[in-house]
Amino acid sequence: MDENNNQVPETQEQPTFEQPQFDQPVYEQPQSYYEPEQPQGGKGMSIASMVLGIVSIVVSCCYVYAAFVTGIIGLVLGIIALRKQAPGRGMAIAGIVTSIISLVLAIVLLIVGVAAVSYLANMGYDVNSLY
Repeated sequence: MDENNNQVPETQEQPTFEQPQFDQPVYEQPQSYYEPEQPQGGKGMSIASMVLGIVSIVVSCCYVYAAFVTGIIGLVLGIIALRKQAPGRGMAIAGIVTSIISLVLAIVLLIVGVAAVSYLANMGYDVNSLY
């Protein structure tokens, strides 16, 4: 009772309503199910193969030995680029084709040159003056 003889309800503590605690899983970053692509090499080998093949064709008319060097390097780079399955497959194939054409052309020109020099030597010309 209070001062005026009024009946006052007893104060009880208010019940607290809490969520029951369960073993909840901790949320983590979702796992990816794919592997990220590995960066592949650029088109450098394919481009180099094609350029060396074209240069080799141009050079084969005048400098047969330089055509052999550039043709072989272009052929090797083109084959490596195809094996690696790098981008620029078309340029690698073009490099291989132009390198093969230049090598064949250089071989034919070398054979023709050696045959011409030997023919001139047999005819009595001074072949040392040709160089």
